[in-house]
Amino acid sequence: LFLELTGRVDQSSTLPKANNTFFYPGVSSSFVFTDALDIKSNVISYGKLRASVAKVGKDADPFLLDNVFVTGSYGNNVAEFGFPFGTIPGWAQSSRIANNELTPEFTTSYEGGINLGLFNNRVNIDAAYFYTSSTDQIVNVGVPASTGFLTKTANVGKMTNQGIELLVNARILSGKQFSWDISANYTRIRNKVVEIGGGITSFSINGNRFTGALPTIMEGE
Repeated sequence: LFLELTGRVDQSSTLPKANNTFFYPGVSSSFVFTDALDIKSNVISYGKLRASVAKVGKDADPFLLDNVFVTGSYGNNVAEFGFPFGTIPGWAQSSRIANNELTPEFTTSYEGGINLGLFNNRVNIDAAYFYTSSTDQIVNVGVPASTGFLTKTANVGKMTNQGIELLVNARILSGKQFSWDISANYTRIRNKVVEIGGGITSFSINGNRFTGALPTIMEGE
């Protein structure tokens, strides 16, 4: 029986001083039941159960806490319009609203699985189920252009990611000069936007456009 505990504290200069230190822990455990229960045989050569829970923190990109000036242009084509005049360099107000109350993002992950070695380990099976939940994600949320801005940096939402993974390895032939192994794997992952927050149920992804389509983040999708 194995048990591993971890803990980490980060301090980031890209977050407000009140929120710039954050802690996240993890625990993982495994149980080799074929050894502990002495049940090895020609059929079951090895067996292990495993489980883990971990929380991971993430800070913000630089310069998101204050409104800043950026290299500007009139329209989208600097060569055509120039800013402020011809090739003279200039600066303009950013189209993003800053947020000096940002908090870290957190992702909590759960995983459980089993490892089996069969027929003197000629066949090995690894199966796992995982579930992750990401909250307080730092996102530039779209806002109405009538505000004079295009986006606002905010901690929003909850997104989940869950699925299963299955891996099978088998040794078909084994000899002194030649061996043949085959493997097969299957993965199923489902992501879902559970919540955005602030009464918002959807918003477009700024800066991404396709003919006849507008990429959008939407609750329940």
